[in-house]
Amino acid sequence: MTVREETQTIERLTLSPYAALSEQSFGRRTPEPEDDLRTCYQRDRDRILHCKSFRRLKQKTQVFLSPEGDHYRTRLTHTLEVSQIARTIARALRLNEDLTEAIQSAAESLRSAELNMDNLQEAMNNYTITSPISGTIIEKDAKQGDALTSGSPLCVIYDLSYLEMVINVDELQIGALSVGQKVQLTADAVTDKTYVGTVTRVSMKGSSSGGTTTYPITIRIDDTDGLRPGMNANAEIVVAEAGNALVVPNAAVIRGGYVLVSKKSPSAANAVEDMDAPEGYVYVKVETGVSDDSYTEIKSGLQEDDTVAYDTSSVSDDYYSDSIW
Repeated sequence: MTVREETQTIERLTLSPYAALSEQSFGRRTPEPEDDLRTCYQRDRDRILHCKSFRRLKQKTQVFLSPEGDHYRTRLTHTLEVSQIARTIARALRLNEDLTEAIQSAAESLRSAELNMDNLQEAMNNYTITSPISGTIIEKDAKQGDALTSGSPLCVIYDLSYLEMVINVDELQIGALSVGQKVQLTADAVTDKTYVGTVTRVSMKGSSSGGTTTYPITIRIDDTDGLRPGMNANAEIVVAEAGNALVVPNAAVIRGGYVLVSKKSPSAANAVEDMDAPEGYVYVKVETGVSDDSYTEIKSGLQEDDTVAYDTSSVSDDYYSDSIW
């Protein structure tokens, strides 16, 4: 008679009628020959104690109350303690102690394996890199097989559904700008087309250089047909506008709000007598409105049929065409 058979005889004589006897086991999924020393339940217990998932319990903390000056308890030591409690209860109930310990240890090993699987799955999910925006990849800085470091860029993605342009505005003009204003834009690479943009941000922080302070503003362009990131563009922001206005070249308005007109002009009747004017001309007082780089609106003081004169040397060649308007 082998040691295993003697153990099975003792089980029949001592265990409760409700206990599971090792000789009554239905076997294993993979058939295996009987062992001369251990019963099938003892072999099950040994397989569990020597499996990797059970050994990994050593690296998992169960209770961490006092890291110094106390016994450091892990899931492994906790499982061994619970196994001894289970054997004690099984012995008191005259049940199969080996089977009880195997079931309890298997439960902890299964839990450990599930946790390890969850950790591996989380690590696999981290391998999928998701872009924070939807767009088009215009530059790739990494390829398959490259060794990456933390913080290194993988690619550059542009959201081409709209474009943004940042321009610097002088401190003397920044007060006239606000979010929502329309901007006329032209691109050097796209001829005969004007784009319309909207001011989306006016920065409160400026930068100084050479005694001049400028403030960056951001312009959004929704209709980007023909435009590409990085192209050079010119922006013209309309801070004020007037329709059906009477205008004169900027050079025609001198300091103090005066304009030189011919004596035959209807507005010459309002001539300023104490100002010296060239022969055939007089100065009249005017009220000005909005202006741009070329023209100034005249709200009052002039009429449509007036002939205006000004010094041609003070006018840029960009908009000069004649000395009399």
